[in-house]
Amino acid sequence: MYVLCLIYPSYLLQPISPNSLACCSVQVSVLSKDTVVDARVIFFNGHYGISLLEISAVFSLVPASLGSAPCYGKNVSVLDREVDYALVVSHGSIQCLEYPFFERNHYMFASYFSHLICTGGPVINSSGEVIGLVVKHIPQAAIVSTSIVRKCIQMWNEFGRIAHPIHHLELTTVRMLEMVYRDELWARHDISSGFIVAEVSPDSTAEKIGIRRGDVIELIDLDHISTVVELEEFLLGLASDFLEKKLDLSSTVDIKIRVHDIRAKTSVCTILPMGFSDAAVRSYY
Repeated sequence: MYVLCLIYPSYLLQPISPNSLACCSVQVSVLSKDTVVDARVIFFNGHYGISLLEISAVFSLVPASLGSAPCYGKNVSVLDREVDYALVVSHGSIQCLEYPFFERNHYMFASYFSHLICTGGPVINSSGEVIGLVVKHIPQAAIVSTSIVRKCIQMWNEFGRIAHPIHHLELTTVRMLEMVYRDELWARHDISSGFIVAEVSPDSTAEKIGIRRGDVIELIDLDHISTVVELEEFLLGLASDFLEKKLDLSSTVDIKIRVHDIRAKTSVCTILPMGFSDAAVRSYY
């Protein structure tokens, strides 16, 4: 019997709530064999919306070719399913859009014409590589980049856990602003990059150190990080170090930031204590 462990989107053929996933059996469609095989859910991460399945099959399974992160403006194809599970291919592009959703700043968005709202479909580039997974519709198709999925796979393989960052901030990037607003930030505040605070959770550490909605945050000595996906990849790297050092979940990692108060026209350098959690993770071994 062939057993394969893989990261897979949390969309299953039979809709199941995360709370009832423990040791549940599901069925997975294997396109290359035109068949359906049994699988068992052994791990679920609610923050990223991905599941780990153990698949039993008498034949070898060919993994998908994973590409790099989606590129804004590039054309993509998305694999959907009809209500009867028939496969449908939709075409569109990666939008220059950011929409933080419940502290999930890492979403990218695809624009394609489809009446379907399935989740779990692969996003494929012109080279046939899977570059993302559709995890939500809000209402645009929200995508988790394969670069993030790769880091989750690495953490699972090394530690049997997937930790994600907790900073209680909803962020967008300066580079996504319309040019007139970017020019204004540069002319009035000498800001050309960074992250705009859309929301701060009440009573959070971020609020306690003085971060407010409308502030602009720059990562000191990390100027190369300019998109929400790059930020999430960086923080996942810290999460991996966090697990490797076997730190307690109450511990934090200090990140040096510069906070620009646009209203008061002031800037201050401070430390943002970054927490990590696997509380949104369920493991069923």
